[in-house]
Amino acid sequence: MSDKIPHPSESHSRSDNDSSMPAVHYIPFERLEEFLKPDHFTIDFQQLFRTVWIRKSRLLISIAVFATLGLFIAVFSTVQYQSYALLIPEIGSAPQSRTEQLLQRYGSELGIGNMMGVQEGVIPPMLFSTIVMSTPFQVELRDTELSFRNINGKITYVDYVENYASASPVDLLKRYTVGLPRFLIVAVKNIFTSNDEDLELGYPWLAGGSTETNVRIVRLSKNEMDIIDGLRSRIMIEQNIENGLIYSAVTMPDPIAAAELNYAVVELLKEYITDYQLQKVREDLEFTERMKEESEKRFNEAQFALASFLDQNKVLSTSRARVELERLQDEKNLAFGIYNTVSQRLEQTKLQLNEQRPTFKEVQPVTVPTKHSSPKRVKLMAVSVIIGTITGLIWIFFGENLLKFIKAMQKV
Repeated sequence: MSDKIPHPSESHSRSDNDSSMPAVHYIPFERLEEFLKPDHFTIDFQQLFRTVWIRKSRLLISIAVFATLGLFIAVFSTVQYQSYALLIPEIGSAPQSRTEQLLQRYGSELGIGNMMGVQEGVIPPMLFSTIVMSTPFQVELRDTELSFRNINGKITYVDYVENYASASPVDLLKRYTVGLPRFLIVAVKNIFTSNDEDLELGYPWLAGGSTETNVRIVRLSKNEMDIIDGLRSRIMIEQNIENGLIYSAVTMPDPIAAAELNYAVVELLKEYITDYQLQKVREDLEFTERMKEESEKRFNEAQFALASFLDQNKVLSTSRARVELERLQDEKNLAFGIYNTVSQRLEQTKLQLNEQRPTFKEVQPVTVPTKHSSPKRVKLMAVSVIIGTITGLIWIFFGENLLKFIKAMQKV
């Protein structure tokens, strides 16, 4: 049996095939963990910088586009001024003495009842923002008269929005670009929904704009709701939980109007809080005043009846006359006792009304802003350049892959 000797040409072709095959490197399993360490994965920053430099035109175009957009927004946005105020509400009841606390705690057990009364409810400061943003509050606030430059005299916020305010080029750009889908959805929705005229056909007494029925149901038209929504967006009420400060801020395109509207917000909020907290005490005061009038009338009638009886019976010679005299005197004393008690209760209620009246300390009163709050042009330009840089880098490193992916999706 003889071994076959390969032909030289055959061995030569086999060596060519081996050289054309890719080299395969085998990693021992025990060294796999060492090979997967982060040290083996390095980033070639020189190559990255070289790629950015070669395709720098993409980066420059992206920065230029976003910088131009930022400059357009910074220049053509409506200048806004923000007026703010800081308040400390003092709406809690006065602290009770130790005797009052003991009487309130053990009064029912001792059979003397609750002599100290029940503390009236108060509005917590965390609900101030909810009150300000409520529709009844906004309905009252929209009629505030404001001062604007280049406008003679004062006008209401509603008058300003309907007759003087105009959309800036930036607002128009947002409406017909980013806000175009929402604009189309609202337009289509308005076609298939009933308007105010259709509502008034079914409820003729509602014709003539906003009304308020006897059950305090506020009805507003769509235009009025849009105005109120715009007014809400200009007001901000926040509470600092740590120190209890209430921060009130109003943004308007005029500094004087911003300060006047913020002052109206603060004063109307004080009025709402005061009315709510004193509502029960005022009802008690009205009831006590009516009771005083009735008890005073009864006392005067009893006193007049006793005087008339004494005038007619100067000499009480009979037992019947003496009994009648005692009865009239008892009625007079009873009427006087009721009148005296009600009078004392009335004075206590008046004192309670003053004690429970909430107060607000103005740490920082409403001020007229001297500088505009928006647009912040330097910050806007910096953000535009940063976004343009990031977008340009994404375009450099992932532009081709993204384009291939889009083409592949189109073929599918």
